[in-house]
Amino acid sequence: MRKMKILNFIAVMVMLFIGYSCSDDDNDIRINNVKVTLSYPQGIDVKEGVIIKARTSGSGIEYKMTTDNAGSVVFQLPVGSYEFASSETRTSDGKLTAYNALVNTLIGADWNEVSVLTLEMEGSTKNQLIIKELYYGGCPTDDGTDTYSYGEYMILYNNSTEDVDLQNLCFGSMSTNSYAMNFEIKEEDTEAYWFKEDWTPAGFGYFNFPNQTILKSGKEIVVAMSGGIDHTQTHSQCVNLSKSEYYVCYDWDVYDHELTFPTPSVNIDPSHYLKAVKFGLGTAPVICSSCPAIFLFYPEGQTPKAYGYDRTDDDYWMNFDKFPRKKVPASWTVDAIDVFAAGRESKNKKRLNPKIDAGHVYLVSGKGYTLYRNVDKEATEAIEGNKAKLVYDYAMGTVG
Repeated sequence: MRKMKILNFIAVMVMLFIGYSCSDDDNDIRINNVKVTLSYPQGIDVKEGVIIKARTSGSGIEYKMTTDNAGSVVFQLPVGSYEFASSETRTSDGKLTAYNALVNTLIGADWNEVSVLTLEMEGSTKNQLIIKELYYGGCPTDDGTDTYSYGEYMILYNNSTEDVDLQNLCFGSMSTNSYAMNFEIKEEDTEAYWFKEDWTPAGFGYFNFPNQTILKSGKEIVVAMSGGIDHTQTHSQCVNLSKSEYYVCYDWDVYDHELTFPTPSVNIDPSHYLKAVKFGLGTAPVICSSCPAIFLFYPEGQTPKAYGYDRTDDDYWMNFDKFPRKKVPASWTVDAIDVFAAGRESKNKKRLNPKIDAGHVYLVSGKGYTLYRNVDKEATEAIEGNKAKLVYDYAMGTVG
């Protein structure tokens, strides 16, 4: 028995020696200490506990840390290209301000670990109106052989203590896919040119609320973006958008694509129809079904129609005069959501100005999934039975 123990001990030592030798010879992977610090506008105090994310450009692997009382973190990262992002909101005097930052940096083998990567947190005061939920990408047909790509909707939520008037609120969208942004990024840049100029392109056209529409504090409304009808009558895995309290994008004189804009349900009063402004081609707005990028804005000092038809300061996609895009100032934006196409992690790039949306979310289209924002974590968890069902920071995918 003693001899067996000695032999086992020798075997263990040999394995440890082999393991040490292998790890000692493996010099291909270098881990760098990367210090990242948040910098705020003058007069804004640094806050502890703010999340900073580092996402690899290729594999989509994400690292996440929270700042110390100096607003800093130290990541331990292998060599690679990274997207560093941070976002937080603060409330003061009844106003909600979002602070966002986004920087793309190459962490090379020669990275100077003494240097500090600074994220400039840009502040944007919101009207406390947010996109709480977005259903896009379609659902399976009942026989499972295809995808039903209609029935899209969004839910707007008043996340403030005051009522909000939605009159003249517009829904802008990017017509460029998240995985086709190389056409929009110049060779010498790592991001879209409009980021530096503080605006976001609204392509082809947009819908807007034409009448006074008061959304009370803590309340929400549903906007049917594609078909204010009961879609479950023909596709059971879709949604019922025929309820009388819903609003619907429907302006047949401007957009007349029958599948996208069928005649709304008789339950919905015409006063709940949103108007459209069209300045591009097509019978419906062009929004990517697998990666929508949508933002809300109020055109300051003018009506949505006057702003949409004014060609004075437009941008043109790929310099084609038939594809004008409105240069919507970042300061006009109320809220935004940049959705990346799942399965294209190495090609997806930001389209929305980081000042209005510093991050992004992935969507698997065709499965009937909805993108949902947890507006108030404590209130959501306080609802009976909710806390055990909630999953945070899920990163294991949605399909096997």
